[in-house]
Amino acid sequence: HEFSVRSRLDDLIPFREEWVLAYGAWFPYLLGFAGWLYAHDTDRSEYKRAYYLLVAGMTITMLIYEVWPNRQDLQPTEYPRENLLTEVVSRLQRFDNQSNVCPSLHVYTTLCVNDCLQASGLLKRPGLVRPASWVLTGLISASTCFLKQHSVLDGVAAAGLFAVVRGSWRVLRR
Repeated sequence: HEFSVRSRLDDLIPFREEWVLAYGAWFPYLLGFAGWLYAHDTDRSEYKRAYYLLVAGMTITMLIYEVWPNRQDLQPTEYPRENLLTEVVSRLQRFDNQSNVCPSLHVYTTLCVNDCLQASGLLKRPGLVRPASWVLTGLISASTCFLKQHSVLDGVAAAGLFAVVRGSWRVLRR
């Protein structure tokens, strides 16, 4: 039996297929960050932090899914418009089912990448990268709700988990 995750706010957020562009930006954001960090962090200090945040949070999330199976029932049965973007969303939603959504790994990993970029001493142009990362983090996180891939509660849970895991890193590093 899966627990349904839904809030009243979810019902107020319209489905908008154009948000698939921000949702899809998650892939190059996460993978690009990992490649950039691997190539530039020669002493591996920032790499170790990023690795800890990502692996610890994803592991905890998988344990949550095991002990508290959950799902969301937000995806439309029919899309309000037919176009290329709704076709992309339709294929995405067939591939990425509605089970085990809380906390959102999409949001959690985005928060990890953003936090690591905000704290990085390796950036050559932090004045450009840091604000852009905040914007992308907001867009990617919001896209999960506009595409009906996640409830607002999934994102809030991801942010809470991120705060706990980031705090545990600080305690471990003392």
